[in-house]
Amino acid sequence: MPSVLGIPTVGCGKLLEVLRTAGPIITYILDEKNQGGGILCVAGPKTGLTILLSIFGCLNATDHGEYMLFAQEKAVRLARNITDFSSFQTRNLKTEPKKYGGAVRGRNFIFSFSGFTEEQDEAAMLALAVKLEEIDLEQARRIAEISGNQYFSRLWGWTQ
Repeated sequence: MPSVLGIPTVGCGKLLEVLRTAGPIITYILDEKNQGGGILCVAGPKTGLTILLSIFGCLNATDHGEYMLFAQEKAVRLARNITDFSSFQTRNLKTEPKKYGGAVRGRNFIFSFSGFTEEQDEAAMLALAVKLEEIDLEQARRIAEISGNQYFSRLWGWTQ
């Protein structure tokens, strides 16, 4: 995919496809949670720079700011760790600010979400990356296994 300064150059059509695909996945978790919301961040795989930020659900001002920062931080951290495929690999809850899981590296993008549990954030991004053919299902299952994510198989089963 063509890029400028390490950021993929994508048209509006690709970004709309990301949002259309993410919507039902994230809404499923929102409905299950029955509250709140979160922030989706789509970033360049080499730099972690934000290409798209989108709010899902309802957020107060504090959560909005916090989730936006966490979603972007996960993407940047994953981009900096070029051999990693999930932000869970550099997760550290003892630092300040905390470093959460919830971002996944695809072929052309990093997908990051903040607002659910770490397991749900990661599962949603794994499902999104598979649906967009950024990773295959076996890769997603391996990532979920490495991070101990038991929610992914349930979410993936719903998407079928």
